[in-house]
Amino acid sequence: MPTISAILFDLDGTLLDTAADLSAAMNVLLTRYDFPTIPVAELKPHISQGSTGMLQKSFNLGVDDPRFNDLRQQFFDIYRTQIKIDTQPFPGIEEFIEQVVYRGLAWGVVTNKPEWLAKPLLDEFVFAQSTGCVIGGDTLRKAKPNPEPLWYACGLLNQPVAQCIYVGDAKRDIEAGNRAGMRTVIAKYGYIPHDEDLNTWEATQSVDSVYELMELVFKE
Repeated sequence: MPTISAILFDLDGTLLDTAADLSAAMNVLLTRYDFPTIPVAELKPHISQGSTGMLQKSFNLGVDDPRFNDLRQQFFDIYRTQIKIDTQPFPGIEEFIEQVVYRGLAWGVVTNKPEWLAKPLLDEFVFAQSTGCVIGGDTLRKAKPNPEPLWYACGLLNQPVAQCIYVGDAKRDIEAGNRAGMRTVIAKYGYIPHDEDLNTWEATQSVDSVYELMELVFKE
């Protein structure tokens, strides 16, 4: 991979394994309305589509449903109270960020998770103190797959877009990165449905683990 100066990560399913805590919060909400709970493994493939994907799976409703906004806010409120019970960095993330800092590279997070949830979650982890920016889905007027959050992140990091890579586990992540003009990497270790055709995402590359990402980025 050509020389890079900055690395941007999606959050859920890419930087942090948040599936257990997100699923637990959704199951609290399901129980509140006497719906059957859903196993983590069943909810996990919907997490990278954010609250919209999880609510669609759990309550069989979309954003046009009049109940959607209220249920989403209830879900967020529940999740905020138990945001870091089982959440942990994916294996290799802490070592990766250590190398990023050691080599003088910039890094940041661009997620569609609301900023008021993303920042407190990242504050729970020592390794995240070195991040140069945290862009949430509500930071700007537009969110992924629009490229503007990625351009905004590069501006905050003071790094050229062409020397940045974006790592994500959802099609909209790769679409946003491609549209922004940066290199894109699929985190195949994330929350990707088994039947997803990754070739259609048109990413620059893909990795099966953070350790493979480390080899890709830091290859001499």
